[in-house]
Amino acid sequence: MKKIALHCLLIAFVFPVKAQTTVDEVYAVVGKYPILRSDIQEALLELESVQKPDVCNALESVLFQKLLLVQADHDSITVSDAEVETELSRRMAYFINKFGSESKMEAFYGKRLNVIKDEFRPDVEERMLSERVLQKISGSSKLTPSEVRQFINAIPTDSLPLINSELELQHMVFKTKISTEAKALAFKTISEFRKRVADGISSMSTMCRLYSEDPGSAKDGGFYANVARGTMVPEFDAVAFRLKPGELSQVFETSYGYHFIQLIQRKGDLLDLRHLLIIPKISNSDRYNTRKLADSVYKL
Repeated sequence: MKKIALHCLLIAFVFPVKAQTTVDEVYAVVGKYPILRSDIQEALLELESVQKPDVCNALESVLFQKLLLVQADHDSITVSDAEVETELSRRMAYFINKFGSESKMEAFYGKRLNVIKDEFRPDVEERMLSERVLQKISGSSKLTPSEVRQFINAIPTDSLPLINSELELQHMVFKTKISTEAKALAFKTISEFRKRVADGISSMSTMCRLYSEDPGSAKDGGFYANVARGTMVPEFDAVAFRLKPGELSQVFETSYGYHFIQLIQRKGDLLDLRHLLIIPKISNSDRYNTRKLADSVYKL
């Protein structure tokens, strides 16, 4: 706790640093938390109070804090708005006292006090979260992080156990939707094929061999033998098991596309049938729009 109190005291003394306007850039990202150039600069100023400033040490310090924030998310550790407001007010009172008055502080920053508080609110909240995670991790332990680091570094490298790497990933999938126009074209095409079979112009087996897009049956003239209920998708079963031998179904839709069926024979609970499938096509324009949407979300 003494370490944490000292850390808070140091932060209080360098608190005004972020009020200066600088061009910022992202140096690294830990989880959802970016490490900015200004974060490194602030850490350097903090280290300057206790040791010779070093960019690597400053980066390590900021990385450690961001890792604590990731752990806070993982453990659902939070600080309330009231707690943040109390800490902000305490720090504002400290700096007002240093400047001599609230008006002098506002004149120095060129901003009203409430604006200054709002600018520092995210930083204060992150600091409080980090400290709360540290308190949970350390508990009653009297070991300091530097002592733990010294102990680990003293262990011979060949004595350390090998631990397989683990990654926790998140991803978003954008599925290209089939356009209404593509569905309409597929329905029109398969309806024409069905009419040719129904009018006796072409046989079902010939049409399936020439035009069906079902890879499992097209080469066999669309033939499926001994089809049991539940073998196909529910929409397929609902149509197939209502047909009479020799009957041709109407065109119907499933998640695969558009179909029509000709029942050959029924053997108890099993069916022999022929089946023609036409799959609506995804256009290059549809793919482009989906990629454009994914890119826009990526850039948020």
